[in-house]
Amino acid sequence: MKKSLGIPAILCALLVSLVAVGPAAAKGGSDHLDLSFGKNGRAIVRPGLGRSEDWAQSRVFAARAPDGQTVVAASKTGGRGARIVRFDRDGKLDRSFGRNGVVTIETVLGARFAPAGIAVGRDGRIVIAGKAVVVALDQGGALDPRFGGGSGAVRPALPIPRIPLAPGETPPAGPVGYAISDIVVDGAGRIVITGSANRASSICPINSGYIARLTAEGGLDPSFGSGGVVLYDPNLAAASGAVALAPEGALATWHQTQVCKVGKPESRIELLSGSGQPSWSFDTELAVGPVEFGAESDPGAPAGVAVDRVGDTVFVTSDGTVGRLLRDGTLDPGFGSGGVFDLRVTGQPEFSGIAAAPDGSVLVTGSREAATRVTVTRTAFLASLTAAGKPRRGFGDRGVITLRSAPGGGTTGHEAIALGNSAALVAGTGGNVIRHTPPGVGLFRFVLDPRRR
Repeated sequence: MKKSLGIPAILCALLVSLVAVGPAAAKGGSDHLDLSFGKNGRAIVRPGLGRSEDWAQSRVFAARAPDGQTVVAASKTGGRGARIVRFDRDGKLDRSFGRNGVVTIETVLGARFAPAGIAVGRDGRIVIAGKAVVVALDQGGALDPRFGGGSGAVRPALPIPRIPLAPGETPPAGPVGYAISDIVVDGAGRIVITGSANRASSICPINSGYIARLTAEGGLDPSFGSGGVVLYDPNLAAASGAVALAPEGALATWHQTQVCKVGKPESRIELLSGSGQPSWSFDTELAVGPVEFGAESDPGAPAGVAVDRVGDTVFVTSDGTVGRLLRDGTLDPGFGSGGVFDLRVTGQPEFSGIAAAPDGSVLVTGSREAATRVTVTRTAFLASLTAAGKPRRGFGDRGVITLRSAPGGGTTGHEAIALGNSAALVAGTGGNVIRHTPPGVGLFRFVLDPRRR
């Protein structure tokens, strides 16, 4: 997702002594960090861009390539530059990528760049979304000349949100802005982005969530939606936060609506056909089982969405409610309690990623904060639920394993990737405050025992 390439990357292996805490780790069970991966289960590098502390809150994005390599993207706080790193199957830097395994992107089309998502196509091409641009890299990490008319980057020409006007009313003259929040690549190499289009108004900002599909060359795909774009109701302040690929070219999306940014937020998951037509929608503000979505505190805000191999949609909300929707858009009664499971993580958890394994089991990752008299430490966690929506037995504490380093250390978890039914990757950050070890970005790999159901 970055445009300006080059600038040597100063890379250093960041040794973070991570341990999995919980009953399984204490007993030396089979659910633990995979010690054959990277260095004792972790593959972390220090990007070497600016002050190291700026990386502590960096949002990390990751995508798995067809050949088993994993690409990780992260930005400095404030979006003042970014790094793309590629690891091989064993957690080692792929030094054939970019410069010694790293690509540096600082500006794209004249503006500072920060990643908002990353995806890898079947041909190995990497696409990265920025705030309002998309960048394509070839397998070696260079800008792809087939994309954006040779520049390797495009700023999609999305339509201006239509603003409903009363008779005689003139449209507001405020600026129009776009934001991209997620990106995927389908089997045909087409690129799907989601986010919000904004138009300022003296009365109320007009936002319209959108889903857009680009061709492999970067132009809007006319066979999708209207001219390549599906715009949601501009009467509401809307933002589309996540998109996932579904069978037969369909797309599962999650967006929020809020009247003039003062009403109660409402969240909705929707399935679109390969041509952008709605198949079904599910309002997550409905009271379901023991959990009420869309309460005043807005626990139903989207945190992640994924689609499993049979086409069921799994999601996790910002308050840790995990649910599964069948292919007709109804809650799966065989998952959790009435289709949902309330995932409990101690401390102050922040849920950020979800993945579905081939056998229907679900992985959820995020970070939690724990305060001491000296400092506040963030630690990453990985939760594993069975296909029935129950915590995996023997995996940490009630299905949750927490990562922590030596005293003063901290980790964060942002993306979860299922590696078949027996392993999982978590993309995030790690560092040590007391030892003054700068935070780095990378991967943690876990071994799961598929026999435990």
